[in-house]
Amino acid sequence: LPIDFAFPTFAAILFLMGISMGLFASPNRAAVMNSLPPEDRGAGGGMNQTFQNSAQVLSVGIFFTLMILGLASNLPHALSSGLQAHGVSAGTAHSASQIPPVSILFAAFLGYNPIEHLIGQHALSSVSAANHAALTGRSFFPHLISAPFSSGLHEAFAFAIVACLIAAACSLMRGGKYRHGEQPGGGDGTAQAGRDREAAARATRKGAVEGEQPAASGARRRLRDPIGSYVRSITRKEEQHAR
Repeated sequence: LPIDFAFPTFAAILFLMGISMGLFASPNRAAVMNSLPPEDRGAGGGMNQTFQNSAQVLSVGIFFTLMILGLASNLPHALSSGLQAHGVSAGTAHSASQIPPVSILFAAFLGYNPIEHLIGQHALSSVSAANHAALTGRSFFPHLISAPFSSGLHEAFAFAIVACLIAAACSLMRGGKYRHGEQPGGGDGTAQAGRDREAAARATRKGAVEGEQPAASGARRRLRDPIGSYVRSITRKEEQHAR
């Protein structure tokens, strides 16, 4: 895109970027969660989100660093030559071109024209009225920094392209679809896991039935000999009281 681009083209590119990010992020995040056992997926999701937030913060720092490097390499010459072309003396133009690129970057983001502050009112009064109007107008400063700003954007976008290619290569190397519990050789271990769960459930039911049998037999003995059961209970209570 050029620096002065049309919005429909920019909107179409943003739309394609959003679709691409969704198609990349969703299956890779699902692959990470499927590879974890169910009891560890909460921790895995938290770590995934933590790494994503950390990468976003880090990418902002890298983006602005590359932008500043691109501005610093081309801004002094562009600023000095642009000021001299509008009647500013060479010494004043050279002094103004040594401003830190961070100041120019934030002035551009805020829509502020810092030319009057850079060269001073005395230098502005020495130029013609047409040059004075051009230097302090709304179009001079944006056009002056457009080439250095474009260079910084190219540096940042080149890094973004390389990072996206690395991420695509890592996604390609992760292989096909995988769920936790599948056999390493590619077989599906879901059926075996289901059989194991069914066997464990049968063992649990069998143990519960066997535990109920002694209690049932004791209840039948109490029904057959109620007097003897009463005497035995009184005897146990007396022994406990004697202790």
